[in-house]
Amino acid sequence: MKKIVISFGLGVLIILITVVIASTNEDINDEDKLNSNPISEKSYTLNGTSENWDLQGYELKFDQDTLTAGNGVLKYKLDEEITDYLSFEMIAIVDGEEEYLQGVKFVSSDMNFNSQHTGNGVMPIPLNKDNKEMNVSNIDKMYGVIKWKSAAGDYKEEVISVD
Repeated sequence: MKKIVISFGLGVLIILITVVIASTNEDINDEDKLNSNPISEKSYTLNGTSENWDLQGYELKFDQDTLTAGNGVLKYKLDEEITDYLSFEMIAIVDGEEEYLQGVKFVSSDMNFNSQHTGNGVMPIPLNKDNKEMNVSNIDKMYGVIKWKSAAGDYKEEVISVD
């Protein structure tokens, strides 16, 4: 009976050691996979202003090979309702070239557009003329272009400088 218990105990011990070694090996392989393809997410929050508009909390998020742009809020500074038309585009100048990042357009006569979310866009990270991915260091300038129809019925356009 002692031989069976010792043999059984030794067998269980060998199985446990094998499982521990196998799981440790799996962890090492998973760590190698993570290190060989690191996820490097970088986020930037931008704010800007023009004569009649404020842009708050506009985000650029670089994540592996995609760029998410948007999620900001546009606020009209004047005390009149914008109800017919509003258009917004975010542009980056990358190594001297214009790159459209994201835009949104609203057309209605029932909504008030005085405080409006920009929405967002997800795209592959744009490449510059040298086939290098856009990043913060090669963005020369960023700005928003906003167009709207005033309460008087005039179409207006302004550039929102961002920082």
